[in-house]
Amino acid sequence: MFARLAIPPTPSGGEAHDAVQAVFLRFERQAQRRRSVLRLLLIAVMVLAILAGTERSTWPAQFTIVGVYAALAIVSVVLNLRRRPGGGALRGAAPMMFVDIAAICLLQLPSLGSVLMLGLLAFLPFFLASQSGRLGAVMAMTAIA
Repeated sequence: MFARLAIPPTPSGGEAHDAVQAVFLRFERQAQRRRSVLRLLLIAVMVLAILAGTERSTWPAQFTIVGVYAALAIVSVVLNLRRRPGGGALRGAAPMMFVDIAAICLLQLPSLGSVLMLGLLAFLPFFLASQSGRLGAVMAMTAIA
C-alpha cells in the first residue's frame, strides 16, 4: 500500500521481467537496511546534539522524542535484518519515512535557536533520497518546505 517500486516497463511474464524485478527488489531491500542502520547513528547524533547544544530545561521533552524514535528505529532494524533475502514482496516501509521526518522536525521545537539542532536537518536528505515513487517526492518537498 505505501511502498511502490518504480520498475521500468518490461514484457511481463518473461525472464527479463523477473530479472529486472529481482534487481529492483534487491536494491530496495539493501536501501531499507541501510536506512535502518543510519537511523541508529542518527539517534546517537541526536543525543549528542541535545547534550551539547540545548538547555537542561528542554532535555525531558527532547529525550522523550528521541526515546520514542529509538524504540521505533530498533523495531525497524530488527524487522529489516530478519527479512530473508529471497523473501516475498516488500512490505510498506513508508511509515518510517513519516517517523524520520517527524522526529527530526519535532526535536527542533523545544530548542529554538540551537545551531546543533538545525544541523540534524542535514540528515533528512539521506532518508528521503532513497525513497522511490510519488510519495517519496511529496515527502521530500514537504520536509524541505
